[in-house]
Amino acid sequence: MLLSVRISDDFILRYVKAWPRDMVCLDQNWFDIKADLVKFLAKETRTTCLSAVDRNLRYGKMVTEIMVKYERAFLDAKYSLRSKRAFLRFREFVGAVSHTDWLTGAVVYYGETAICDGRDGCLVLSSYDLDGHFPAGRNLFSYKLVVMLVGCVPTIAWRGAARISCTYPTQWISQPRQPAGGSCGVTVLALAHTHVRVPTRGFELDTVTAEYIKVLLLRLLWFVMCESLIYPIAHDEEAARVTNEELLEVFPSKLVKKPT
Repeated sequence: MLLSVRISDDFILRYVKAWPRDMVCLDQNWFDIKADLVKFLAKETRTTCLSAVDRNLRYGKMVTEIMVKYERAFLDAKYSLRSKRAFLRFREFVGAVSHTDWLTGAVVYYGETAICDGRDGCLVLSSYDLDGHFPAGRNLFSYKLVVMLVGCVPTIAWRGAARISCTYPTQWISQPRQPAGGSCGVTVLALAHTHVRVPTRGFELDTVTAEYIKVLLLRLLWFVMCESLIYPIAHDEEAARVTNEELLEVFPSKLVKKPT
């Protein structure tokens, strides 16, 4: 029981630290940010045709809107794309701006789905889709692009445990390179955005700096907080009630008899 309490305290403390760090990171002078032209989510954030000065003004306004949303958010708040193809909890992405935590797989999947949403010939697969089986009812050859997040760390660990003798030469990608190890998630999203939306120009030709990454994270965070559907707690409670009724219909023997 004490162990559970400690885990719970650590769990809460993690978010207690992440939230103010995000707020401090957001509350910086965005006129000092020099990131040139960024294509990532430009249409959604309405920064496509803006000059450098107007873009920075827009970033300042976006920060204000995000901070208002942060003030009102609770950890279990649920967000979804307007198409309702992907869902996300506030606790899954708080801390991403200040790099308190890396982007989780759920956040990256949400971003990938948003990038591909409404685009013909583009399929997004969750990293869990291929866990032990191939998803049924999907003809991959009918799609032009298939986007799926794959974590390389388990693969590397498996190779080490299996003592695979065959070695593969390391091939470094000259451009772009992450400025920091914690920016891998948003870097993957920027690459996916380039391939899906701007195949002739985009992230692969840009000079990716720490300030460039800040702009990517800001745009992603604004998109999640300000362009997503937000569900009230009552919505989850009703969904839980319906699920419980369905379970009781399937497993009637587990039904606890009400006292008479």
